[in-house]
Amino acid sequence: MTPWLGAVPVLWFVLTMPRHPLDQPGWFGAAIGGTMLFTWLLVRLTRVLNRRNSSQQGTEK
Repeated sequence: MTPWLGAVPVLWFVLTMPRHPLDQPGWFGAAIGGTMLFTWLLVRLTRVLNRRNSSQQGTEK
């Protein structure tokens, strides 16, 4: 359930973007939201991998 909490602000940000075609194109909001989501997923993955690597190094030593 915790991973989905990070997607809530991203979804809210994308859904509340102005819909005027000349002002803010739909793809612009989607690109920003997708970038934010991708960055968040990358940070989560990096933390998990670092945790696994540190625990493996601890058992090897």
